[in-house]
Amino acid sequence: MRGPKLGVYQGSAAKGEAHNREAVIIVGWHVSVDRAQYAAAERLHRRHHRLWWVMWAPGARRFFAFYQGDADLDPLSDPSPDGLEARIRRAQTVIARTHPASYWRCPRSGCAWTSINPDVHSPCPLPPHAYR
Repeated sequence: MRGPKLGVYQGSAAKGEAHNREAVIIVGWHVSVDRAQYAAAERLHRRHHRLWWVMWAPGARRFFAFYQGDADLDPLSDPSPDGLEARIRRAQTVIARTHPASYWRCPRSGCAWTSINPDVHSPCPLPPHAYR
């Protein structure tokens, strides 16, 4: 079985002229190769979307999470979805301790709702372990 076809980007140069006018970037992967990573990023994003923007970066071969609240955080990254999940959980613990007003948790026991601002919601979502 042959692997996916490599992509070639030539910018604005005409076909076949890229070697003289612009650098040619050869991409050694195809989107179909990363379906599992995109799906994992989508699951993480759904789980944390109120506070984090989560994505898979194929060029970096890493998952990234960008905090959407008012605490000043650098983007988080990890090569595995479980590793990024752990980094997000640690960051949220630090945020809760150092910037307690930067996000809100539902006061109901067992509710997984978090938001940048207090928000009415119903029904309470399941905790993260229920999604696995």
